[in-house]
Order: sequence, then C-alpha cells, then structure tokens
Amino acid sequence: VGLPTVAFDTPVARQYLGEEGYFAARGDVGDLARQLLAVLDPPAERVGAAAAVGMRLRQRACQAFSWQVAGEQIMGIYRTLLHKTMVVHVAQSEAG
Repeated sequence: VGLPTVAFDTPVARQYLGEEGYFAARGDVGDLARQLLAVLDPPAERVGAAAAVGMRLRQRACQAFSWQVAGEQIMGIYRTLLHKTMVVHVAQSEAG
C-alpha cells in the first residue's frame, strides 16, 4: 500500500522487505513499539523519507511478489519437471 513497514527482524521479513523495512530486534516488544512510533510519528524532516521508503516497498512488492511473478515461477517449475519427466521417459524407451 506504499507505507513504511515495521516487522521483527526475521529471515522472512528480510526476504519480503529487503533493506527498506524497519526492523525490531526479534522478540523484543519494546523495540517493536519504538520502531512503530518512529514510523508513525517521524520528525518533520523525515516525513518525506518515510513516504519514499513506503513507495519503494510497494514497488518491490509489485516487482518481486505479484501474482504474475508467482505464476511465472510456478510455470517454470512445471516446465522443469515436465522436461525431466520427458528425459527419463526417453531414456527408459531407449533402454527398454
């Protein structure tokens, strides 16, 4: 949605947010609250920067995690499996 995002620092959060996320120490509720407050009420000079981070996150999500991208990845897996199945079938036919 184009907003800055705060998450606990986990591998999955890093995968989705990259370096554009705001990360709280894993399991540290106090740090999560501090990060949320920093994003929700930034100093006046940082308001534009927070908005820009949010837009970069949106762009990242659209480019890397859209249904189109997921569909292409799934189709690539199916093509690979189909190719391997065909190779095995041909090898069995030649051996048989």
